[in-house]
Amino acid sequence: MKRIFLREEESDIYLKDKNNIKIGIVGISPSSGTSIVATSLAKELSRDRKKRVAYIEVSNDDRKSFLYDSLGMDKRFAGRKFFDFHRAVLDGINISDEINLDEKINWALRIPTIANYGDKFTSLNAMQFCRLINHVCGDFIVCDISWSDMVEEILQEMDYILAVVDPMPSKLIYSYERLCVLKRCEAQGRKTIWIVNKFNEGVNKREFNDFVKLKKEIYFPYVQQDYFYNAEYNCKIAYTSMKIYDKFKEPIREIVSRLGV
Repeated sequence: MKRIFLREEESDIYLKDKNNIKIGIVGISPSSGTSIVATSLAKELSRDRKKRVAYIEVSNDDRKSFLYDSLGMDKRFAGRKFFDFHRAVLDGINISDEINLDEKINWALRIPTIANYGDKFTSLNAMQFCRLINHVCGDFIVCDISWSDMVEEILQEMDYILAVVDPMPSKLIYSYERLCVLKRCEAQGRKTIWIVNKFNEGVNKREFNDFVKLKKEIYFPYVQQDYFYNAEYNCKIAYTSMKIYDKFKEPIREIVSRLGV
């Protein structure tokens, strides 16, 4: 597609350092908006020149659209190599010195062409994902985690869990067991921040609260879809679109405040 991409000026040197804070963003139902929350958080953190931010896709799901495509990484990295972190982990290659830097974020994304490797791509196990999470360069490691039977093991690696909830009743009913898994992680001492995404006037807040029984949740408002379409056609991180930023800046800053960073 002949989409438009305009690069932001990058003058900072991405200094490599030990991983410090690992933040796992996981949704309790499909299409709950984990990637939108995760990319927005990564972008907000990257605004601080002292913060070295990495973004990791933790997923084996080939049914999920590729963030690599939605952000136009082929255009962003035209003329330079996009290092394949996932493939390197599978092959036992050292990844700690590798960087895919764009917009002050080190991107460890799944690459669409990797699907051609068949079973080799889908065979990343929990140990391999943990190796990826713990060896990617960055001070703040934002992990966009797709739900799988490995999720509890992977979440054990996180310093913070951001649990994303879509308040649509059918999705709440479908994902009740996942909600219980995340509540169990929280009860075991995992630092958890609950995110209610796509919140709108159609939500019966009393019934919603009676069902989920959350504490100190952060609400992200429903944003009309044409804003997201426009951002993707322009190869933008959604949070950099002013119309989306205006809606998301307060809840994102509340997350950053609770992270203590």
